[in-house]
Amino acid sequence: MRLTHLIMTYLADMAMILATNDRRELVKDNKKNTASAFNCVREHWILWLDSNGPGDPTSQTLKRLTPPEMSWFSVLIKGLDLVGREVLAKVMGNPSANQIEKETEMKKLQHN
Repeated sequence: MRLTHLIMTYLADMAMILATNDRRELVKDNKKNTASAFNCVREHWILWLDSNGPGDPTSQTLKRLTPPEMSWFSVLIKGLDLVGREVLAKVMGNPSANQIEKETEMKKLQHN
């Protein structure tokens, strides 16, 4: 689940950057553009995984963990969730929960 969340975070971050010029507060006004950007980034992610060859077990695992295409509503909900987590982490004075999860998952991947 955490690796799926990491992939989702990456794809959503890239989509929000592309759709809003890295002004995440504009996601609510650019829902359709953000959804299109998410689905485009997702497709490029899958193509990149495929470039490692059809038999690559790591790529196949990552493809299975990749979230499905998103509607504008799904992107809006996920985007607001990600923004909320970052704001909460800053207010609490703690390192980003997303950052801690990313580092943990990367360590696990390196050991596999």
